[in-house]
Amino acid sequence: MAINTDNARAIAVQSFFEGMLQADDSVITKVMTYHSDDVASLRLAALTGIPDPGTWAAGDDLTSATLDSTGANTLAYDAYGVSVDLLPFDLRDVPNLLSMAAQKLGRSVVSKRANLAFATIAAVFTDTVADTKAVCASDHTTAGGTDRSNLGSSALDMSAFQAAVTAIRGWQNYQNQVMDWADQPKFLIIPPALEQTARQILGSPYQLTTVTTSGSPSQGLINTSGLYNTQIVINPYASDNNDWMLVADPSFGNPLHFWDRAPVKFEAIVQDQDSLKTKLRVTWASKAQSGPQPDGIWGASVS
Repeated sequence: MAINTDNARAIAVQSFFEGMLQADDSVITKVMTYHSDDVASLRLAALTGIPDPGTWAAGDDLTSATLDSTGANTLAYDAYGVSVDLLPFDLRDVPNLLSMAAQKLGRSVVSKRANLAFATIAAVFTDTVADTKAVCASDHTTAGGTDRSNLGSSALDMSAFQAAVTAIRGWQNYQNQVMDWADQPKFLIIPPALEQTARQILGSPYQLTTVTTSGSPSQGLINTSGLYNTQIVINPYASDNNDWMLVADPSFGNPLHFWDRAPVKFEAIVQDQDSLKTKLRVTWASKAQSGPQPDGIWGASVS
């Protein structure tokens, strides 16, 4: 029999841990309103607020305004966890196995939390707020009995983006008060398939228009789309390649929430007394959910 690597020839094996690239869960605190209340459940109540003050004649009683609630969204946490068991002789046989496993566990946790956040963001066309309508809907109710819409259907392009800006300039809250958030810091959340389109919309300095006279050249107008304090956020978990949305910065207010009932906790148990395994454990409890009011978001559900 010939001498080969199956018998006498020595070989060297280098291990490779898949999935060691770092995921990104900054969306949790960057785009969503973050909560860390250690309670059994978290209720987000929608208060009616206070209407515009009316005229008042000196000496007369002031008009009374009372607070009420139009409903609430209740967040019930989910617990997450995993134990990675490492055999004692595997730790001897595979160089750096413990450190690589710990790094991979951390990256897996980040990936899961990012997935929870982006899944909630993508579901704004189906998840409901306090008025029982979808987060982005055409018939949200107001105190004045009129409907207000934060739902579009146009594919993302420069005209559709500008139409969305126009819509959020005239957005009315529950009291029919205009809440213009077009110039507030905001995020254009898109799937990877729309990244090039989004960057062209916000980054192109000119918008070309064609003069109708035969033989005349195209003319360039300034593209104002990049002037609205908008940052692109790409949802790498998106399953729909067409839907997109504008979301106000949490400091202004939006209906996207992420709640950590219990923060992420990593533990290393060096040698279980019975199995002699080294165990890497992680646990946490959280919930990503929308509500209770549809202010600060506008979305296009594109068929």
